[in-house]
Amino acid sequence: MAEFGKYNLNPLVDKYEKMLRSGEVYFFDIEDFEIISDYYISHGDDVMAIDVLSMAISQHSDSADLLVRRAQLYIDVLKMEKAKRDLNNALELDPEHADGLIVLAEWHSKRGQHNKAIQNLRLAAEILGSYEEINLLLAQEYLEMANYRKAAEYFKAVLLEDYDDGSALFSLSFCYDMLGETHELINFLKQYINDNPYSEIAWHQLGLLYQKNRQYDLAIEAYDYACLVDEYFSAAYYEKARTYEEMGDFEKAIATYEEIMEIEDSNTYAYLRIGLAYREMGDDTKAMRFLQRSLLDDPESEDVLINIISIYESNAEWLEAVHYAKQLIKVSEAEGVRLYIGYIFKQAGLLEEACQIFEEMIHLPEAPLETFFVYSDILTEQLEHDRALKVMLLGHKQFPDNHELPLRLGSAFYHLEEMDLSVKFFNKAHELNPEETLVFFESFPSRFILIRDELNF
Repeated sequence: MAEFGKYNLNPLVDKYEKMLRSGEVYFFDIEDFEIISDYYISHGDDVMAIDVLSMAISQHSDSADLLVRRAQLYIDVLKMEKAKRDLNNALELDPEHADGLIVLAEWHSKRGQHNKAIQNLRLAAEILGSYEEINLLLAQEYLEMANYRKAAEYFKAVLLEDYDDGSALFSLSFCYDMLGETHELINFLKQYINDNPYSEIAWHQLGLLYQKNRQYDLAIEAYDYACLVDEYFSAAYYEKARTYEEMGDFEKAIATYEEIMEIEDSNTYAYLRIGLAYREMGDDTKAMRFLQRSLLDDPESEDVLINIISIYESNAEWLEAVHYAKQLIKVSEAEGVRLYIGYIFKQAGLLEEACQIFEEMIHLPEAPLETFFVYSDILTEQLEHDRALKVMLLGHKQFPDNHELPLRLGSAFYHLEEMDLSVKFFNKAHELNPEETLVFFESFPSRFILIRDELNF
């Protein structure tokens, strides 16, 4: 393999590039061409590597290995027809070329033909006389097919061959989770840890399962072992802290987050979690201190800004809440967040700013239902009844199955003395939700007298 630095130190690559500059054709043996192509692959130049292999195949047309190599590169650059042609030629030269069958399996997999991929992988395993190189590939194919039972079987086989394969262990846990077989996974992990007690990933996965089952003491114990095995395994510390939060032990959660800050360079998320923990403990002062630290590290964090605004909101400190709401609106396009910002502006008395946000939102297909209620309420309070009515009509169009909007429309049209429309929308509300509609009318026994006889309920 070439040594990489400022200059190319590989004499074979030098010779090849000299050939290209001169326009002459030099002879290289198969191994030389493989070394040269590996050099370009290592530098991320797949196009040059393909050119190298094309020249190699012109000089060694009976080499199945070269054809399979080029087919793999064609797959990587999504030239699937060229890849298939090379694979057909390679397997015609050598029908028992195991690597060719493995690459052919990848070709089928890329096209969603997972059963054919599995067939070729099994043929390759038979030729190799072992499934050791094939088990992971089979597991991934079954995972793509959502056949979690078979995928789990092969991920287990991978782990029996290599106890340190953390990716296979994560994938196996995912399969058991999808199968809903938590108990079986716990038993497997216990046995796995018994055979391989220094697997921090296994301890971490076991902790997650205990945490999910609300077996918090066992979860903490598992996370502690994970941290003992690898003192820099921050994921285990984070889950341990979250477990303490779920237990309501916020002081220990904070202590755990402080441990994380000793092993991580970035403490943005830890500051956020500590701030939230102090808030749960009722200490808004300390909560704000840590949230501000987190915001200093990441000024565009939606989570941090929302929680800072929430603290000011709970204390009715609207000037400060608005200040951060204006920061938040610059970094978030999420409809739920914008609805919250509009609500903050409304509470702060900035009705024009609130209406501007809601007016933009109601024309979006993803606008939350609550937007139409809040906006129409503001307009009604400002005696802009026509605009409020238009907002509710638009809301009813976007949420035709919601019964509250036709109730509001029925009431609005009644007060506008549009009795036919009032009856229409009240009947629609009853059709959508008879129980809630009857409760609404029972709450106002003396109202809507003029249309009672025309209602269908």
